[in-house]
Amino acid sequence: MALLMVEFPRSYAFVPGTLSLIAIFIFCIVQRTLPVIPCKVLFALLATVVLALVSSLWSVSMEVSLERSMKMIPLLFAGLVVITCFSGANNFKPEKVYRLFAIAIVSAAILTIFELNSDRFLYRVLRDLTYNDKVPLAVYNRGTIILLLCSIPVLSYLYYIVNKRVFSFIVLLPLMTLLALTDSQSSQLAAILSAVAFFLFPYKKQFAWYLFMVVFCALVLVAPILAPFLYSKAELINSLPLIGGNQGYAGPRLEIWDYVARYSQQSPFWGFGIEATKVITDFDSREVYISGNSILHPHNFALQIWIEFGILGAILLCLLCTWLLIKISQIREINAQRVCFASFIAVVSISATGYGIWQSWWLGSIFLTAGNAVYFISVCEQES
Repeated sequence: MALLMVEFPRSYAFVPGTLSLIAIFIFCIVQRTLPVIPCKVLFALLATVVLALVSSLWSVSMEVSLERSMKMIPLLFAGLVVITCFSGANNFKPEKVYRLFAIAIVSAAILTIFELNSDRFLYRVLRDLTYNDKVPLAVYNRGTIILLLCSIPVLSYLYYIVNKRVFSFIVLLPLMTLLALTDSQSSQLAAILSAVAFFLFPYKKQFAWYLFMVVFCALVLVAPILAPFLYSKAELINSLPLIGGNQGYAGPRLEIWDYVARYSQQSPFWGFGIEATKVITDFDSREVYISGNSILHPHNFALQIWIEFGILGAILLCLLCTWLLIKISQIREINAQRVCFASFIAVVSISATGYGIWQSWWLGSIFLTAGNAVYFISVCEQES
């Protein structure tokens, strides 16, 4: 599991689903009962597939949109399997589950640290590359993100549920070292924001939940207006330490967001179909920070939804996330609330700065994160 996370993170498109399917099969044989499929999750996934398929009717490339829609079906099915597995995992002993996750996290972090400091030795061996072949640090960004997302419930379980402070520090130390060395600024930002959410959000204040929902939805709905405004401040933002200059990608990201946002307003109600940015080649890029006028995806989930599905998609996204946040706010156990909300913030942060929301490995990672959160809730209920 750790090796796949570090060296073959794209396999996480189906690794969580495959392992969950095996676990469900074993559970059915041992317990002689069928799994209970979470109907609301099933409905949300079916609605996503329908929206993707329907968008091909107005897509700039029906072929590309239909192809992506078809590829989504097994990925979303795998995600449903993951959620179903973790929802019915009450009989899995949490000590064993989190011990396995802890071992995987520590092993993956140490291996990644080794790779980052050994000129990607194992990466070259596994792919029969020579030292003349350039291998950037970024090849370990995906694995670092998966590792970070998995660590939230593990650290919380060790520190708060079973009070094994020493073991939690053993997990945290290599993780923090990796985050200090990684080239993945998306994971660094997600770590900071999820920690702030975990420790500082006023969970007992209902008003805080409503305010966050309103702010989140407002940012999604005004994203096409906000992105060009931020780009007008790109020179200042790109001069900031860590996120700009030679250290970060603030300038290129802002430029991509700017031209995608402006293009999305040519079809504000319906967008241009799923995966539209893959085939659009006439973006009005000013090419200050990045050359070319095409991009595979917008590197921002809100703008991707806008350019693919217009305001229709933006409203549906707001409804989905509001429903998730309401569910999180209703969790009775504070530690479970913290894990779920911090995980939500981490996923949103990464989706807003790093990857396309339909990338297979990223969908698999999101479902794994959701499954972990669901399982943590059941663990907290058992312990209380």
